[in-house]
Amino acid sequence: MKRKAIILLSLVVIMLISGVVQAKAPVSMEQIKKDLVGKEIKEYTEQINYYETKTYKLKITKNNIKDMKMIKSQTRDMQYKVFINMTLINSRNEGLVNVDLKLLYNKYDQGWILDEISKDSKIDYIPTKTISKDRAKNYIQGEPFFVVEYPIRASEENIKSLKIIKRKTDLDKKLDSFLISLALDNGHVSGVGLIKLVYRFDKGEWSIYDRGVVQEFK
Repeated sequence: MKRKAIILLSLVVIMLISGVVQAKAPVSMEQIKKDLVGKEIKEYTEQINYYETKTYKLKITKNNIKDMKMIKSQTRDMQYKVFINMTLINSRNEGLVNVDLKLLYNKYDQGWILDEISKDSKIDYIPTKTISKDRAKNYIQGEPFFVVEYPIRASEENIKSLKIIKRKTDLDKKLDSFLISLALDNGHVSGVGLIKLVYRFDKGEWSIYDRGVVQEFK
């Protein structure tokens, strides 16, 4: 009997050391989610001019939390550190934001209080939809092009045809590319050329990354 008790005690010690038996976390994931609602995450800072900068922040709300999971946690005396991964719907509604956060809780008379939030990784902007064909076509309108060495603006009056003849989308590389056939005629000169447009998903939205004439108008 004594031997069985010793064996049982040894097993419990081994389980505790290996982490099989774990103490209950002082703050639940449900409570962490509630504590984060209303908080802001710094996205990036942009230079407006020589004197000014603008900082963009993403506010956490009940509606934009898509996923949240714990990575690891540490409890020491009256302090609780928890590392989580969050996926949020970004403020420009063109994709998702994924980021690791480090949260610091301290225990007071009223309980565990979230005192600090900091990023533990760079923000990863994830596209969930591509550029619409109309958006790519609309970008061409109003742009100037040289047709037989004469500049012609791609206005509604001058565009005779505008067709997307090839498209390549790579969401892993966050690129969306178009090859567009454009026919222009201003009544004096006319020609057909090939235009490339490359969009890149950067900082939560699609924007022009590269553009140019790949076949001259003739």
